[in-house]
Amino acid sequence: MKSAFKTIFASLLLLIVITVNASAASMASYTIDELGLTVQVPSDLVVFTRNLQPGDPYPPKYDLNNEGIKDFFIKNDIYFNAFSENITYEVDILSQETPAVLNVYDFHLLSSAELQNLMNNSKELYQNPDITYKTPELILSNPQAAFIKTYYQLPEDNKTTYGVMYYTIYNGHSVKITLRSYGVPISPEREVIVSDLVNSLSFSHTYTSSELEKQRLLHVSGFDLIHMLLIDAAATFLLFTVPILIYRFFIKRKPLEKEQAKNVAIIYGLAAEILVLVYIFISGNNYAAAGVIPWSFLNYFILICGRQKDRAPRPAPKPFKKPVAKPVEGKKGRPRFGLGVSKACPHCFAKNLADSEVCFYCGKNMNDLPND
Repeated sequence: MKSAFKTIFASLLLLIVITVNASAASMASYTIDELGLTVQVPSDLVVFTRNLQPGDPYPPKYDLNNEGIKDFFIKNDIYFNAFSENITYEVDILSQETPAVLNVYDFHLLSSAELQNLMNNSKELYQNPDITYKTPELILSNPQAAFIKTYYQLPEDNKTTYGVMYYTIYNGHSVKITLRSYGVPISPEREVIVSDLVNSLSFSHTYTSSELEKQRLLHVSGFDLIHMLLIDAAATFLLFTVPILIYRFFIKRKPLEKEQAKNVAIIYGLAAEILVLVYIFISGNNYAAAGVIPWSFLNYFILICGRQKDRAPRPAPKPFKKPVAKPVEGKKGRPRFGLGVSKACPHCFAKNLADSEVCFYCGKNMNDLPND
């Protein structure tokens, strides 16, 4: 009994090993240097890339020589083409550089909600008015990249082409993997071929989110960079400063004391920073959390604006002393006075001290009025 069990177990183990080896032997690996990726496809497929040499054979499906095939690949953004010997189906890998690709730059930089929204509007990524697309779905089976998968149909030459497409953006490159079946719907066996190809796809470089963000900023144009900075500034202003403006001018309606304004700016800044960190943790979006520092300084000045400046108390005014004029010798013995002269002689009109009774110039009594 034990020997029979061992025999059956050994047979099963041998069968598994043979199956695995046969499966591994039936796959061929190809590297696409321009995109920095490696894929595996069944070895019985006829495969062509852009690395064609003059002596290499060229596919019978193209009535072109090697140079013509290269030009055709470049014109149509094709980097990899594989097809069955009877040309009933084929697999393409394409990559197109567009402003939309550079704006997204990598699916890893998108939050789950943003990726879902992109998937819902994925027709804009490969829109063709002659193609009927079906509802896309998100594929996360590849360990390095997320893919948007969709089915489509294209009527041409009195027959229908059935296709399944996988689309991703990785490190500034769009990667579109398409299997097309001519005249017949895609069978489960062919579905497995393209699915295995997508799962086997391996990128030569793995980047962190911060590294990808730096790479994206290096590739965006100056206008796009300014646009991004303005959006970030507007978003942080709405979060960090607009509530302070509402509190200062619509709720408080008067400036705060410096100490109180400082406490409010610090407490609100910390609370807003915590909200931003929670948002980053949940969404995975690389938000400008450091914006709390400059906006907190601005909030402090907003809270104290309109407040009168502190001034030193004015010194008490000195008591007024009435100046006393001293007579000086003038022409013809006429006295001249400085400050304090406020009385004129009614006879000669010479200026005298206010308490003078006799004119210093004519000698007449200043209290006697002239007869004229």
